Amino acid sequence: MSSNLRPGASDAALDGVAAEFGVVLPSQFRDLYSWGNGHCHPEASNVLVFRDNTFMGVDEIPRVRQSVLDLNLLAEVADWVKS
Repeated sequence: MSSNLRPGASDAALDGVAAEFGVVLPSQFRDLYSWGNGHCHPEASNVLVFRDNTFMGVDEIPRVRQSVLDLNLLAEVADWVKS
């Protein structure tokens, strides 16, 4: 599986996501994304899929969050919403 992963995210990238959302990232999140920053090719057939989702990189999180917000799925993602 690790051959399908992008290199780990930098501390700066993780700090940027934390700052953008105004949160402190759990150490487990940082450990995971420092190890691998999402799948190389999410459309590839040999990537790990969980509930029809691939492992997204930290650079994709803001876009996916905004897509969820645009769909008004706030009840399911209340922790993502910052006023």
